[in-house]
Amino acid sequence: SSDLVTNYSYLLQLDAKVNGELSQYDDELKVSNLIQTIDSLIAVPNITRDYEIAITNARIAYNNLTAKQRMDITNREQLDVLEARLAISIEMEDGQHHTLAMIQQAIDRLPSLNTISLADAPAIFRADALVKQLSAQQQGTLQNTKQLAKLIEQIRALQLKYLQQEQLEDELNDDSYGQLAVIGSTLHVTAPR
Repeated sequence: SSDLVTNYSYLLQLDAKVNGELSQYDDELKVSNLIQTIDSLIAVPNITRDYEIAITNARIAYNNLTAKQRMDITNREQLDVLEARLAISIEMEDGQHHTLAMIQQAIDRLPSLNTISLADAPAIFRADALVKQLSAQQQGTLQNTKQLAKLIEQIRALQLKYLQQEQLEDELNDDSYGQLAVIGSTLHVTAPR
């Protein structure tokens, strides 16, 4: 029976190619499914504790993606919003009421634009979600809402920068590069192909 197999190496190459295609399709499916999940959750008008498992699972799925795949999640920013809305909903279900004074304190406790870090994201998104649940008249009585909008913009930029850096590191750690060398201020890459 071994006489019948004359192109075994070709079969191995074909098998590797098919597995690569299937893996790529699986990756695309993960991204597509997560985008749909986030969109479905964002469409829910009143996030309650009942959605905690779904939102937690969406975050876990997002965190388990590669940096490149996370870049492909077009609505990734909405995941932070969902988590903030969930936290507020749980607080309210537990009997905590959010007065205008408490919301103002949440805004006032936020870092300045000069000291913001990724660790500040949950507090920033929570404050923003608290403000957004108010009427326009109530929002008008709050101070520093323009500062909050700038913080949202800044944290989004930091998150994107971090994700891009992580993606670059993933690419640089990939075995597809033969040699990397920094000469002056230029990165020179030699591929083995």
